[in-house]
Formats: sequence, structure tokens, C-alpha cells
Amino acid sequence: MTVTIFGASGRTGKYLVSKALGKGYFVKAFVRDRSRLSIKDPKLTLIEGDIHNVVAVEQAIAGSDAVLSALGWTRKSRKDVLSEAAANIVAAMKKHNIRRVIALTGYGVRFPKDPPDSFSKKLLHAGIKIILPHLLPEGEKYAKAIMESGLEWIIVRAPILSNAKGRGLYKTGYFDPGLKMIPREDVADFMIKQLTSNQYVGEAPVIG
Repeated sequence: MTVTIFGASGRTGKYLVSKALGKGYFVKAFVRDRSRLSIKDPKLTLIEGDIHNVVAVEQAIAGSDAVLSALGWTRKSRKDVLSEAAANIVAAMKKHNIRRVIALTGYGVRFPKDPPDSFSKKLLHAGIKIILPHLLPEGEKYAKAIMESGLEWIIVRAPILSNAKGRGLYKTGYFDPGLKMIPREDVADFMIKQLTSNQYVGEAPVIG
């Protein structure tokens, strides 16, 4: 299997790259700056580019069997980085007839199967709106574009991410994880497993 990973040099993306290589997959890692990804492997191809560049996104996706996205917003990003990324990725996947996409987003993005908002989730929403008012609407646009793509999509929603070592002890589904942190390595582990599982196709499970 060949997989394209967007956001590959990020803190979660690096785990995706290493775990995909550990499975024996060929990996095409899309990065803004190749110097930020130090992993070396014969099955790893680094593709340096801008997610806003349609041609670069198409080149990264062509010939792959599936796409993983750990893209996120940083203070250096454009405010529309996620929604435009989703549009470019979906268009390229359709053009090259690639079906499976697994994308990471925050638990703040709602899904119809979620339980009623808890106090912690209301607190999370309120905090995001105060600190980064554009972030939640942008995350919802990102998720919506993928959900309405007609592809075999899986959106993984995570609460607060930590850099602690993964333990492999996590649950997934529609529940409230509260404000507890989860290791990025565990999130990456779950996302990689979705490459060969149909359990959550067309779903947006929470991991916690």
C-alpha cells in the first residue's frame, strides 16, 4: 500500500509516518519544509509543497492508495488553510480515483451522533471562541467538505493532544472524552488502523 500523508512533519504527522512505515507501507510525506522531518527510510518519499497549491497536492496524491491528514492550524497559517486543504485534497483524490481518506480534527467539531454537550464541551467551545474565534468554524468547514465528498471518509476527532508516549489504551466511538489528554502516538495508531478497516467509514468517531 502507498499512502500520502499531509501534515507529515507536524507533531502527530511524524507518528503517522513512522507507524505507516512500520506496517511496511510506502509513504509519500507532504511537508512545507523537508528539514522538519528527519525520518529516513527507503519507502519514504518527501514531497515539499504548499497545501494551497493545487498542482502540488495532486502530485502528492497521484499513485497512492489512501490519504491521511494530520493538518492543523498554526499562527503562520492562513485562516482558511483547513477548508482549502480539504477542497484541494478531495478534488485531487477524485481526479486520481483514490477513495479512502482519514482526517484528524478536534473534538470541538460536532457530529449528529454525539451525546448532548457536557459542561466540559461547552467550556471548550467557549474557550476556543475567545482565543481563536475563526478556528472552530474553519474546522467545521474542513470536516463538512470531507463528509460531503462522496469518498470513503473517516474523520477522527481528538480532545487535547499530548506528546506523552502512547500506551495503546484508548476507546473510540461517540462519547464525551472531557478535557483529558490523549497521546498523539495513540491517535496516529488508530488512524493507521483505519486504512484497512471499514468499521468507521462514513463516521466521525471520537478517540479518548
